[in-house]
Amino acid sequence: MVFFVLGAASLVASDDAVDVDLPVESEAPPPPAEPVVAGDRGVQVVVPDGAFCGRLEAREGDDVRVLVADGCPDRVALSHDGDRVAFVSGVTGIASVYLVPFAGGDPVQLTNVGLEDAPITVGRPPAGFVPPPHGGAPWFDGDVLRWIGPDGPHEVALP
Repeated sequence: MVFFVLGAASLVASDDAVDVDLPVESEAPPPPAEPVVAGDRGVQVVVPDGAFCGRLEAREGDDVRVLVADGCPDRVALSHDGDRVAFVSGVTGIASVYLVPFAGGDPVQLTNVGLEDAPITVGRPPAGFVPPPHGGAPWFDGDVLRWIGPDGPHEVALP
């Protein structure tokens, strides 16, 4: 099994290694993501000019505030009631799923807690690694957050 790093915080598994010439564009940030909206509330990853990655902003009417300023947050989801925001971040060095209140506060790491200090074997993720969403954002489903990883579906109970 071969693992590839995609973007700032993804790990993708493949059974077959292939030679691929990928352009490296480290000077150009990714385009800003479309806002995710629930009612009059919205969240969006905003990439400032010249920045490598963005920050997670919350918008409600004319009020705009930063929810997460570091860790290259991406793959953002907003709960149906607009009260919770899920996102992927690599702030610990391991791509993980986080949850933060829309009103603000400290993000809570939902997956891969403590793995930043786990021994890593070349070509393999640390034991207990839960892949983040691949190709899309997670979604809220009642008291569970669900997503599709490169190895299939995943879910975690919401605190």
